[in-house]
Formats: sequence, C-alpha cells, structure tokens
Amino acid sequence: MTVNITTCAPELAGAAGEAPYAASKAGLIAISKGFARAGGAFNIRSNCVSMGVVRGTRFVEVHHPELIDESVATTPLGRLSSTLDIADAVVFLASDAASRITGATIDVNGGYYMRP
Repeated sequence: MTVNITTCAPELAGAAGEAPYAASKAGLIAISKGFARAGGAFNIRSNCVSMGVVRGTRFVEVHHPELIDESVATTPLGRLSSTLDIADAVVFLASDAASRITGATIDVNGGYYMRP
C-alpha cells in the first residue's frame, strides 16, 4: 500500500511559472493510479493526499509567509491546513477503514483548489 503526498497544483493548472511543478504533481497522481491498477490483483492499494497551503511547513513559514493571509482569505473553509490534517488523511488511507479505496486522490485543503 502506498499513500503519496501531492498538491492541488494540477487542479489549479499551475500558476505562472509553475507549470513544471504542477506537471510533476500530476505525474505523481497518474503513477499512483497506475500502481493501484497493477497492485489491485495483489490487494495492494495506492492513493494520494492532495494538500494546499499547510501551516507550519518550511515552505510556508520561511519561504512564502505572504501566502498565509491570501490563502486564508480565498479558501472556502477560511483556514490553512495543518500538518495534522494531512497526517490524519494518510493514517485513514493506510487503515483498514479505507480497504476499498484505491486509485483515489483525497483533497485535504479546505477547498483551496476552488479559490478564485
């Protein structure tokens, strides 16, 4: 069983200058689906957790603190994800409660991918 971490960049079609990053994340989603298809006969599951802007990460806190206010204001749930939000989704997908889930991408981003 695999749980891969990706972002909602492919759903946002990549901001200016970020197309290669978005393409790499789309590739991770595609290869996870391929693993799910190939591993299904062996009861091996493969899924992704897609995150948006996550509070407490070096990317946000050190390199892009300007994303915090902008993201909170434009995310439907009105807050950033926490590292615990992401971990909870990973634990769920790795558990027996998700035994019938494979080839899926779970968005854990408060609707960030729907922002204007």
